[in-house]
Amino acid sequence: MTASEPLLEIRDLKIRFQGEAGPLNILQGVDLKLLAGETVGLVGASGSGKSVTAQAILGLLKRPPLLEISGQILYEGSDLVTMSAGQLRQVRGRRIAYIFQEPMSALNPVFTVGEQIAEMVVLHEGLGRRSALNRAADLFAEVGLPDPRRRLNNYPHELSGGQRQRVMIAMALSCSPQILIADEPTTALDVTIQAQILRLLKRLQVERRMALLFITHDLRVMAEIADRLAVMQAGRIVEEAGIEALFHAPQHAYTRQLLTLIPGRGGGRVVP
Repeated sequence: MTASEPLLEIRDLKIRFQGEAGPLNILQGVDLKLLAGETVGLVGASGSGKSVTAQAILGLLKRPPLLEISGQILYEGSDLVTMSAGQLRQVRGRRIAYIFQEPMSALNPVFTVGEQIAEMVVLHEGLGRRSALNRAADLFAEVGLPDPRRRLNNYPHELSGGQRQRVMIAMALSCSPQILIADEPTTALDVTIQAQILRLLKRLQVERRMALLFITHDLRVMAEIADRLAVMQAGRIVEEAGIEALFHAPQHAYTRQLLTLIPGRGGGRVVP
């Protein structure tokens, strides 16, 4: 794969769900590329199809409500849509990792956070339990958790919202993925903690040379970390452009509408 070839490419992705009144077309031909080391923001209002697109990449959509999926999701040339469950497990976590919006729903409340990360490392990396716990402590230090060795023994409810999100980031990084998908990871956090998590994700993305697909409804967030933006409306990507071009010369009416919702937007780069 050359530097100009996409690490991940979504081609004409269409998804139908079973709704109460009948089938619903959730995605209507989505096309999106993600290059190695690039940060792409997928932006749109709730219900536009952002999270469905992200979850489809790793086969996280359940039947029902999923009725039908078509198109291609190519990762290093292999189609994730047609992979078996066993093949997807080899990609999920190891090659492509996912940070969910709400850590309390993603973390198991009956296990310590150290054990949960160690389990991932044992499963995907084949390390022993002691080595896996050491890896977890190192990851906690990398994502800025105070007293990382002691944090291994904490349960999710014993941590603050910002600390739980750092645990989720550490878990996503545990197997050194090439792609990190962050699905609204700062929505439930206050503004100060949100800014800290954004800076952390950007630093880790640069240091680890990962590709980052960041899902959000907040264009201010994207102004801080994205290289390129794709704007979704009603199951379609209606505009895609570099961050500066999209903020200064939006082409689609829906993009212009989203930009008007940013408080105090001036002529320069927006800072949350």
